[in-house]
Amino acid sequence: MGDVLLYGDSSRLLSEFCGVNKIVGLNTSSKYILLLGSNVGDSRATMISATEHLMRYMDVRRSGSFWSSPAWGFEGAPFINQAIEVSFDGTPDELLGIALHIEAEHGRIRNTNEAGYEDRSLDIDLILWDGGASQSERLQLPHPRMAERRFVLAPLAEHWSEWKHPNGLSVAEMLAACPDASEVRRVD
Repeated sequence: MGDVLLYGDSSRLLSEFCGVNKIVGLNTSSKYILLLGSNVGDSRATMISATEHLMRYMDVRRSGSFWSSPAWGFEGAPFINQAIEVSFDGTPDELLGIALHIEAEHGRIRNTNEAGYEDRSLDIDLILWDGGASQSERLQLPHPRMAERRFVLAPLAEHWSEWKHPNGLSVAEMLAACPDASEVRRVD
């Protein structure tokens, strides 16, 4: 089925009751930067598959390179990460729901221990949103710890270095000031 042009709440109704997954509206899309990560199995293949799954629900505007970094907060295999820019017609919480669903489809079992980090078959984090800041019970945008993590900032700086955080700093400025000394390197 091709793209369907809808107005107002009819887009959600059509999605829920008729199985239409990708809806094109009238300039209602927001841009988001997502960070995909994996350190289990064939990480690149998993992230390519996840991107294909995301394309069922939104437009993927740009994909960055693959980057390698050590595990963060625990002893584990290195992670492969990739930043992607998407255009999505829903709310940040709706996008989070889609991301969690795609993670589960790729074997992700969420850790119920809030303090613990662990190996991941797939992690999809919402990092930035062109709507500025957003907070709900399940989600905070921009990602609250992005400025502390080189494995987030280095992939973002590849294509989105000038994107401004609501704190006024660009991604490039945050990367330059990042306290994390981990080695993050491009791998493709």
